[in-house]
Amino acid sequence: MEQNIKYFYDLKDLSNFKANPDYKGVCHVALAQEGHCRPGEVLLGTDSHTCNAGAFGQFATGIGNTDAGFVLGTGKALLKVPPTIRFVLDGEMPPYLLAKDLILQIIGEISVSGATYKSMEFVGSTVESLNMEERMTLCNMVIEAGGKNGVVPADETTFKYLEGKTSINYEPVYSDAQAR
Repeated sequence: MEQNIKYFYDLKDLSNFKANPDYKGVCHVALAQEGHCRPGEVLLGTDSHTCNAGAFGQFATGIGNTDAGFVLGTGKALLKVPPTIRFVLDGEMPPYLLAKDLILQIIGEISVSGATYKSMEFVGSTVESLNMEERMTLCNMVIEAGGKNGVVPADETTFKYLEGKTSINYEPVYSDAQAR
């Protein structure tokens, strides 16, 4: 129990109450901000929106608590390699549209089950023009289409975002030339 408080509603005097200073926010956002999302790596998390980290050019997906315990205990995970749906998005987005609008349009076209256990890869000039937060929004929402993960190939925008966030070396991995 944090600060020996059994129930939050037991607090009568909030004048000395402090949130945990180590808390960085929602896990799938904090992982990126703290430099734990790196191109070419696999990231497994117990949040359904772990796929958010695919914006860094990595395979990121949510798993259950039991699976997470197994991964932590053995260092192994059994994952079926998902087929990929490649979305080539070219052109300039109007200033009144956001990345969320873009992914909602895609989900509207393919349906909420249109990417079931598939990887959704986002490429093209539109994607290249997005900042990292916008790319995270695209990847974050693939779960809403049934997707296993979303991925944006790592590029200069990715590398600049990671400067100063991680000292761990990483090696980007890219789709095969014949990927569709």
